[in-house]
Amino acid sequence: MASKILAKHILEKNRFSCYEAYPVAFLYRHAFELALKNIIYKGALLAALSSFDDLDSKLYNTHSLEFLADTSQKVLNKLFPHDSISFF
Repeated sequence: MASKILAKHILEKNRFSCYEAYPVAFLYRHAFELALKNIIYKGALLAALSSFDDLDSKLYNTHSLEFLADTSQKVLNKLFPHDSISFF
């Protein structure tokens, strides 16, 4: 919600500096990161994966969207093997 409000405020201006857009990009990126982590956590719980404890500690220590997207894809592929899911 904060990123949406900031983005709207910035876009209402005729001109804006790049530094004004940084918080908007950060907030959207952070929301995406949390959404990927949610897919992994909820998917691991749903599938009752045996390596959930290892996965849990790794996720707290990373902010890599590439790693999180890859892990999300693996979890979703295990849960829904007949669906085609690809982030990249």
